Amino acid sequence: MQRTLSNNDIYERIKMVDFNRTEPETLSQLVYSAIKIGDEIRDDYVRLRQLTDDILELMERENLLRSKQFSREELITLSSKVASASDGSFQSVGGADGIWYVPISVALIIFRQGISGTPEVSVGAHIQKIDERQHHNLGAAMETSMLYAEASILKDWARDCPEDIVHLIDGPAMDPPRQMEKEYVAYRAEAIKGCLDKKVLVLCCVKKLLGNFLMERMAGMLRDFEKERLSQFASDAYLIYHVFTKASLQGGMTVYTKPLEILDTNPLYKPYKDAGLTIYFMYFQRDPRSKPFRVDIPVKVDTQVNIERLGEQAAATLSAWSYPGYDLPIPSVIAHYKCNIRKGCAEVLYSEIITRAASNHPFDNLVRTKLGKEVM
Repeated sequence: MQRTLSNNDIYERIKMVDFNRTEPETLSQLVYSAIKIGDEIRDDYVRLRQLTDDILELMERENLLRSKQFSREELITLSSKVASASDGSFQSVGGADGIWYVPISVALIIFRQGISGTPEVSVGAHIQKIDERQHHNLGAAMETSMLYAEASILKDWARDCPEDIVHLIDGPAMDPPRQMEKEYVAYRAEAIKGCLDKKVLVLCCVKKLLGNFLMERMAGMLRDFEKERLSQFASDAYLIYHVFTKASLQGGMTVYTKPLEILDTNPLYKPYKDAGLTIYFMYFQRDPRSKPFRVDIPVKVDTQVNIERLGEQAAATLSAWSYPGYDLPIPSVIAHYKCNIRKGCAEVLYSEIITRAASNHPFDNLVRTKLGKEVM
């Protein structure tokens, strides 16, 4: 009896058909290039693995690395407190005559009875109409609309939330990681400061390790030959993945870096500091099986900070609210899924808009046909 092919089997066969249909002259050169690149990547892994011990030693010398096993009692106490999380999502469909319809959703998750309680879910969603002729960067305009919605739900929660809780934001404190209008930065900073005024520990969890925040800070601490070793790592991601893997395998504990302030030379940071926020960052990994992520910790500029205590508090809180199988804390995971707008959903909504916009007049329908609709 012939075995039923799985989707993966079918896809693999299609790939091989396309591979075999490629002209031999082209194929031979591409295969040679692929082998060469693969060998280079393998050599990079070997070289970086050998450098990891040196970098780990440097980080320990500069007092940058922490390993700790938090007690069960401490984790239970932290996970029994109130915690909340927020996130936002958007999709874009349309484009007919330059008009785009952008479904935007933001979610606020509240665990009032701790991690064992049923979370409250608050979702706000609407469709934003954006004319591409009014925006030089269409994608940025869509993202900005979502970010304002995120900041708005955070501002409302800062007004209503109890004191001395933890709030998790899915994404960096300086969101998005590009230059933004002063009005938006001021609005987002005010929302965050509203939380801080109520002694809320705000932790911004960044899953993608983009940038060189740590490497830039370390470069100012090291000697020239040590900087050369550090520069062998392409980014913080390469550095952290190697060092944290090595450190966690040695002890099997939670690993994190000492919180450091983002350098003032970072052009994205200055507007937030001018708006009254000091932003610290650290890297965190709950256990050897978890992927590390960056944590941004905003505080008000006039706040006296005990760096050691801040790092330990953040690491313990993240550990308490994490769950095996998930890299980010549970409130952030739920917030992400609750607000997530999938592409297919956005396309169905667009079809509904087009259907509802249908006219009984032949002239209107003729114009609509000429404008067309760009769903995909």
